[in-house]
Amino acid sequence: MTRNLDVVERFMARIWAEGHEKYIGDLVHDDATVFGLEEQPLHGTDDILRFRRMAHAQFSDFSFQTINAVESGDSIAVAGIVRASDLQTGRRGGARLHMLMQLRDGRIGMANILIDYLGFFESMGRLPPRILDQCLLGHLAPGLSRERA
Repeated sequence: MTRNLDVVERFMARIWAEGHEKYIGDLVHDDATVFGLEEQPLHGTDDILRFRRMAHAQFSDFSFQTINAVESGDSIAVAGIVRASDLQTGRRGGARLHMLMQLRDGRIGMANILIDYLGFFESMGRLPPRILDQCLLGHLAPGLSRERA
């Protein structure tokens, strides 16, 4: 395992899955920026931890499995699967996750993250089955209308 992949996997395991927030400074720069998890970028470790707490208020037993990783200098692209359990139903689900990260001095300085939120929420039973296919075919999700507000 390379040093960059070790940093990413330790972040996903220690900070994200296990909740050892006190180690975030060892793995993430205070001024790190994360794109893709919310509509607006997350700025700094406080924002990253806020997002983590919000997710953990709804889901538990997070795990991450690396499928593939490609590195070039201080940049690393990681494809993997994130899994969790819904706290309300106990249902376990997951989705693909792609991360492109730049490290500075051995810590994450910037991350672009693409998670299949539709697949994740569908696997948890929070969206109807095959909702992406329905949208691509021009169908509306149940309870929606074509009227404009």
